[in-house]
Amino acid sequence: MSEKRFHAASQIFPMMDPGEIANLADDIKNNGLREPIVLDSQKGLIVDGRNRFLACRIAGVKPQYVVWDGRGSLLSYVVSLNLHRRHLDASQRAMVAAKLATLCDGQRQLGKFAEVATQAEASEMLNVGERTIRHAREVTAHGVPELVAAVERGRVSVSAAADLADDSEEEQRRVLELSDDEVLARAKEIRASHAQDNGRGDEWRTPPDYIDRARRVMGSIDLDPASTARANEIVKAKAFFDKGIDGRTREWRGNVWLNPPFSTPLIGEFVSMLVDATEDKKVPQATLLTNNATETGWFQQALRAADFCCFPDQRIAFIGADGRPAPGNRQAQAFFFFGCDLALVQREFGPVGTLVTTI
Repeated sequence: MSEKRFHAASQIFPMMDPGEIANLADDIKNNGLREPIVLDSQKGLIVDGRNRFLACRIAGVKPQYVVWDGRGSLLSYVVSLNLHRRHLDASQRAMVAAKLATLCDGQRQLGKFAEVATQAEASEMLNVGERTIRHAREVTAHGVPELVAAVERGRVSVSAAADLADDSEEEQRRVLELSDDEVLARAKEIRASHAQDNGRGDEWRTPPDYIDRARRVMGSIDLDPASTARANEIVKAKAFFDKGIDGRTREWRGNVWLNPPFSTPLIGEFVSMLVDATEDKKVPQATLLTNNATETGWFQQALRAADFCCFPDQRIAFIGADGRPAPGNRQAQAFFFFGCDLALVQREFGPVGTLVTTI
């Protein structure tokens, strides 16, 4: 059966696994289709009943159809039906909410059906916190299909999966072949590793020379969304967000300097927000400084979205709590540039290291 026969709204909930569909097919063969399949009123696409439709094909039973009455939001209708049928935990609901928010972000052709358009509304509809949805979006964006399926089937929590999604695709698949306890242990290991960040905490600050170069590239630094009052003495951004404000909850506008928290899942969340803000043109120019962790999902996301990158020819001596450069950084770094002029990037960061264009 061609996938195009299914309405996009029907796909926010995961399919049953093959064994469950086979059991459903046996029940339909013995007892008939107890609940008709629902079609939309415009194109006759299936909006509810994908599993029943496939089970009918297996059972050799002719499906029965009804047309959705068009009252209210189609997405709300689909969510309501499935939440009543299924007993989903918070992680599974978060995956649905993430799909719902993504669907409404990217499927504008749904027209009047796309009434649930924000992460906050998806959070309320699925009764799950926005932070948990951010974890789900991280898993959806950077996890291998097997990891997504593991969360959807209740095997792995979405927070643990968000940690695992920072691993390479090969490592994600290897870990998922282990026992549940070993999968959880690996997720905790990744979280602890990123929290330690090779000896560098989230509060360490960038030396002024790099900040000044970024300011000259962009012309100004209007916002530092992951900062502190002390750090802003160096950055001198017109506005900054700290832990008390939490930049993940605020709108970003203007030219942005971002040296995000390097612990997981914070770094992925901040990188995703920056990419979204640059794509929406709310942030015309941005400079991002991260560890050179090419195997991680967030690094690959930044690399795909940025215009240019700079790989420094030496490790950065970040500024510690005592205000002095801290030696012993064991991790290489990378700068990403969004919307910036190439000539200015070459002039300022050419002396810093090797420049690479991504376009």
